[in-house]
Amino acid sequence: MIVETIETVFEWLTWILPRPLTVMPNERGVLVRKGKIVREAGPGWVWIWPPIDELVSLVVVAQIRDIRAQSVTTSDDKCLAISGAVSYKICNATKAAFRVNNFDDSLETLCLGILAHYVNQRKYADCRKVAGIVEEIKLGIREKATDKWGVQILDVWITDIAIHKVIRVLGDGGVVPMEEEEEDE
Repeated sequence: MIVETIETVFEWLTWILPRPLTVMPNERGVLVRKGKIVREAGPGWVWIWPPIDELVSLVVVAQIRDIRAQSVTTSDDKCLAISGAVSYKICNATKAAFRVNNFDDSLETLCLGILAHYVNQRKYADCRKVAGIVEEIKLGIREKATDKWGVQILDVWITDIAIHKVIRVLGDGGVVPMEEEEEDE
């Protein structure tokens, strides 16, 4: 009984008393007190008071995010499957944590949207020029996310471009081609 009481008191004290949390060298933390942003915290200890404080930590060193393959149609009705990758680092932890929900997924979705917009407005022959696609993605991310999300784009790569045929699979197991594709030259 005494041991349980001591454990309960100890748990209560660790919840209520200030304590240090560690921000690792590759991270930045954002201290939030009573729902308001107080400050960014660099590597090292950050003292928090658990009832009213929360520390949000983000990795700020260079990272690479895969841009999953997507099917996109060119202006001359060719179906392409395109995938890539984006290298970035977070330069403002507060913006990255609180101006966008789920930073990594949002960055990938932004890249997919820019890529689809680029391909939809161009003919197949133009989309085979990878440098143009890469520059369009870099420009689009810089315009839409760099300052707003606190990110620095380091590089963008297109890893795959393939022409393909779209096939719809019906609920009863049947397969119907969307349209017959002519053989490429």
